[in-house]
Amino acid sequence: MDWATIATGTLAGLATGFATLVGAAAILLGRGKAAARQDVLLGFAAGVMLSASYLSLIVPAANFANRAGHGDFAAALMVGMAVLVGAASLDWLRRSDRLSGIALGQTLPPDVRQAHQRVWLLVIAMTAHNLPEGAAVGVGFAADDYRVALGTAIGIGVQNLPEGLAVAGALLTLGWSRGKAVLVSGATGVMEPLGALIAVTLVSLVAPVLPVAMGWAAGAMLYIVAAELIPAVHREGARGRATAALMIGLAAMLVLDIALG
Repeated sequence: MDWATIATGTLAGLATGFATLVGAAAILLGRGKAAARQDVLLGFAAGVMLSASYLSLIVPAANFANRAGHGDFAAALMVGMAVLVGAASLDWLRRSDRLSGIALGQTLPPDVRQAHQRVWLLVIAMTAHNLPEGAAVGVGFAADDYRVALGTAIGIGVQNLPEGLAVAGALLTLGWSRGKAVLVSGATGVMEPLGALIAVTLVSLVAPVLPVAMGWAAGAMLYIVAAELIPAVHREGARGRATAALMIGLAAMLVLDIALG
């Protein structure tokens, strides 16, 4: 492995991570109170995460497993088990109340603490899924197939735009300023250049575990959607708008992922 390849792969990961910040910055163009749009923002986040978990994580994870020599059934079983472990991990985190400190302490009313916990679980899931995505970019460059590598990097970078917007929008529902919401959302993308650097440097060691890591991240994201986002927007009495926002987020990610291959 030469230094030029390592540098190129890492820079590609940096570019895809930066796209998260660019997408989050779109929230600066909005007007009005975030609380009034909470159901729409969380519904949009749910749609983005549903689509990203399947097309950006589960499907590529199965492809990586196939390339590593696993048959279709073995690849499906490996990724499926990783998805379950990812969901179980987030369920443990949620049930053990590890986020009470992040939720600004025990003094908040239960419903407010629950809202904080929900959004921070979303931030953690988004951050976690960026590491294997960055690793996928790094593996592509390490394999010396620049057509595939560039296609992967462009695809991941573009689909990070709505992801950044979704996280920033969710933070706005907690009363965060737009500037802070953009910075925190953009920070979730820091994991992508790190993942790319690790993968492009240690591709022979990273590649075999990449399907498992991507499956785990997908499970974490799906758990947040099922256990937190969808129930939350339905409880708050805005099913029509929330469902429409979910479908828009889902469709936007489908178009980006499929169009960019």
